[in-house]
Amino acid sequence: MRKILPLILALMLALSTVAMADVTLMHNKVEIAEALTEYAAEYSAEAGYTVTTIAAGGSIDYETALKAQFANEEPDMFAITGASMYETFTDFMASQTGADWAESVAYDYMGEDGEVVGFPIAIEGYALAYNADILEAAGIDPLTLTNINTFRAALATLDSKKEELGLDACISMVTSSATGMTWVTGEQHFNAYLSAGIATTTPPTSTCFSKARSTTSASMSTANTSH
Repeated sequence: MRKILPLILALMLALSTVAMADVTLMHNKVEIAEALTEYAAEYSAEAGYTVTTIAAGGSIDYETALKAQFANEEPDMFAITGASMYETFTDFMASQTGADWAESVAYDYMGEDGEVVGFPIAIEGYALAYNADILEAAGIDPLTLTNINTFRAALATLDSKKEELGLDACISMVTSSATGMTWVTGEQHFNAYLSAGIATTTPPTSTCFSKARSTTSASMSTANTSH
């Protein structure tokens, strides 16, 4: 897994070869906001122009915040979370095909026409853990849980045997009720099933299964081409 901040710094260094005005980066990785802001300040001190970072996420709906930012002042670079946001903001994206940084990363975000429009700023592994003893007692083979339909069937089986198995619920999940569970379950825990499923060719070596995917890419705004 490549380091997030060095990747962004490398892009900034590449951009420093041309005359540029101040740059704004908007992103949704609130967990690295402090470190990214510090990095931007260090870079700004040497580059001769200011790099400003804006973080929105967690309890704030990022897509709504990004739309509001575009209505106020377009960011030069911004993060998207996948295909849905690509469709929404594609008109603001500048092609980065052939850029120096694009040759150094393995997970470029490609547009519909095959052009590179984004670089990865977060690659995360999502996992669903299971109790092997409970699944065995319920007659469920975890190796069959490779798509949303088999997962639903397994949950239905567990639900029908809760009393027999001594269960109060089939799923235990920790999240904030204040911010809701939609993005946690939809974009993280069950996204692997809802997208491509989980291909399993060999038995797992531990009692969990996961699928790593690129979750967030940053795109160059077309506004940046004028700098």
